[in-house]
Amino acid sequence: MEEIRAEIVSGILQGKEFLFEDEILNLYDRDINILFTLEEECYRELQDTINYNWKIVLLHTMQDVEPTLKKYEDRSIQNIALVHHGNRYTPKSSDTKVILNASYLNTLKQVDDYITDKEQIEDNKKYLEKMQAVNTQRFGGEIPQEYLIAYLYFKQMLSAIADGGNYFSIACDEADDESTLKLWGELAKNDIKLYGNSKFTVVSHRDKREYTYKGKQEDIKIQTPYYSSILNIPLTINWYNDIGWKYYDISTNQIVTTHKDLVLHSNRAPFSFIKGKKDQQEEEKFKYAQQYYSKRYKKWYINHWGNDAYEKWKSGVQKNYNL
Repeated sequence: MEEIRAEIVSGILQGKEFLFEDEILNLYDRDINILFTLEEECYRELQDTINYNWKIVLLHTMQDVEPTLKKYEDRSIQNIALVHHGNRYTPKSSDTKVILNASYLNTLKQVDDYITDKEQIEDNKKYLEKMQAVNTQRFGGEIPQEYLIAYLYFKQMLSAIADGGNYFSIACDEADDESTLKLWGELAKNDIKLYGNSKFTVVSHRDKREYTYKGKQEDIKIQTPYYSSILNIPLTINWYNDIGWKYYDISTNQIVTTHKDLVLHSNRAPFSFIKGKKDQQEEEKFKYAQQYYSKRYKKWYINHWGNDAYEKWKSGVQKNYNL
């Protein structure tokens, strides 16, 4: 066992890629990648995915980011993704609706900019009190407190990402207004890239399959349970133009159009950008990836055909699609 651990660590240090699906890899986390979601359905679906890349955290409010960020404050948080509905920073099921589009972000940043002693403020509670005071004195108290809170913890989240890291806003149409991406960048502390989509984005995903087999007298139909999540799939719903995801690069002060789609991976590299229009073979790869990394699909397959058959299937999928 120690020899295996030594080989894994050596490979990590040399920048090698490993395909081992073994929890031993979790002993040697290099960078921290956090996927926050404000949507409970998305969170439930993510529990089905075999995942070695992303720490999955359900948020009821943006304030809930704080314990996770504190937990990893001594580590390098390289990537953060936030699953939500476009410009909305409360769950869709919540009666409280906080919309932080470019207009609101700009107003909230003005409140923030009036605070001159930022470095002397010890914690978010005291910072919020300062923001509330400015809101009352200079804006007539017109900004709802829930907006101040969401802004403050959104800013804390972006500021936690290390130099060279990335923020992925998994939401619809936010890159249509490029000033939104730039305003996100003004809230971050380090040189990072901040990504938004110009199209509809997948914020919840599950699949189900039916297979038909020839029986002695009649065909036999077998259905899988629902499985999968937003990991390991292209995240744009309909590729109706060639714009795709955009990002704001703080280091160059530039907005870049990728003309590509985004995939968050549960194994190997945490994310990749791929071409928007996919051929049949590429579509098949993502369908098999959903099954390959699904706990429910694995259990269903073993229940029907046994563990040896599952391992053979898995090996074939891995070979054919390099998963």
